[in-house]
Amino acid sequence: MVPRFGTVSALTEKEESIQVKILIYIIRNEAENIFNTFQLPSDDEKKFKTVSDKFSEHFVKGRNTILKRSRFNHKKQMDGESADSCITDLHALVEHCNYGILKDKMIRDRMLVGIGDSGLPQKLKLDPELALEKAVSQVRQKEAVLKQ
Repeated sequence: MVPRFGTVSALTEKEESIQVKILIYIIRNEAENIFNTFQLPSDDEKKFKTVSDKFSEHFVKGRNTILKRSRFNHKKQMDGESADSCITDLHALVEHCNYGILKDKMIRDRMLVGIGDSGLPQKLKLDPELALEKAVSQVRQKEAVLKQ
């Protein structure tokens, strides 16, 4: 469950069996049927982390890493799209690509080929120590200057 929801709703202060019931209620669509397929021992049915992990396994198992990577690697800044929006999309797309410790470098590299301004990526490519944060900063600065 999303930690923010648990905090703002004071859900985390409730007993675990109540947290499990609320989780099932929030998921809705067939959640009770899915829960029943877990066939957990009665003690585990009341443990929030156990049930939450089971739901995560159930919904995540069908992810196609190759498809996710393809979508990530084809992302380019669209006409009229801000660089910030493009960068945000890259961060969202990379989440299920399983790049591990290369994640930031993959985002940086995708930015260098996918950001619309052809001059800036060329300049950034000349920096052998270019970090994602610096690339994002440079792209944002360039876009701000162009808007003015």
